[in-house]
Amino acid sequence: MYTAAIVGLGNIAWRYDSPDSAACLTHYRSFQAHAKVRVLVGVDPDPSQCTAFERSTGIATCNSLDSALQMHPDIVSIASPTEFHASHLEQCLQAQVKMIWLEKPISPVLEDSEKLLALQASLGRSAVMVGYQRRYLPVYIRLKQLIQSAALGHCTGISLVYSRGLLTNGVHLLDLLDYLLNGEQPEAVVALPGSSDESNPSFLLSYASGLVCTALGQNIETHSIDVSLHGSAGRAQVLHGGLSERREQQVDNPLYAGFSRLDWVTEGVLSSQVLSDQSAVVMPRLLDDLITAHELGRQPLSNLSTAMSAQHLVDRIFSATAERYDSDQLRAA
Repeated sequence: MYTAAIVGLGNIAWRYDSPDSAACLTHYRSFQAHAKVRVLVGVDPDPSQCTAFERSTGIATCNSLDSALQMHPDIVSIASPTEFHASHLEQCLQAQVKMIWLEKPISPVLEDSEKLLALQASLGRSAVMVGYQRRYLPVYIRLKQLIQSAALGHCTGISLVYSRGLLTNGVHLLDLLDYLLNGEQPEAVVALPGSSDESNPSFLLSYASGLVCTALGQNIETHSIDVSLHGSAGRAQVLHGGLSERREQQVDNPLYAGFSRLDWVTEGVLSSQVLSDQSAVVMPRLLDDLITAHELGRQPLSNLSTAMSAQHLVDRIFSATAERYDSDQLRAA
């Protein structure tokens, strides 16, 4: 058995789960469902959070990570607010915790994230999972397979749509790009006209392979995480954060002889209910990969290095957006 500590007792730690649903949406329920893990302690400086967690789960709590580390947990979940991720991760790395499950981002400061990646490499003891769960969802795995198999023909472009902030939802799509394109980084990042919305910039990415990716950031309350693959012989979309799947293929145009158009494909496309069921159990997949990585002496599929790719890209996008905004202001003046 492995013992686990959960740091930060908010939504992703345990509150997203409902007693009326079997959906596994949190660290706590993922630990509960795993045959090899026992939750040892919850950690939060807020007494009310600790009390609520204790009453709901029966698990003891403490008010500091230092106190939890003295219990020598095998796994530490870092689900604390973003501004504490870097310090909590550093503490766990220095304490040589075997497995660390870190919610994204590593840190809001790029330089701090780079130092933590270097620290992990120098110590070489901890397996670190970063919570980009879409790498583990079957619908996105199939999307990658469509690119690799050229089932859509030559991939000509990728379109992204996101809302509620580049650092909240958009970064999930940037990590997904890193996964779909096997770590290929764009040669150029261009802020699109009208992308002066600091939290939801729209941008274009161009790659050495000739691939072009466009992203539309929307300042709306609706939760949007959508990706579309455009190929020479078809198109595939995963919408609503992985809860909807659509696919089209090239067919003859019935109105214009000698021309073609796209038409819907149903074979192999999963229903919204199936996709919802898969999404409801993706968190345990992350935990399984973390434990397997530790036992095999490797890093998980979503790790500090892959998370850094998305964070570097976020930094480039914000820089390009700021430059574009300043240039537009000068022209307007």
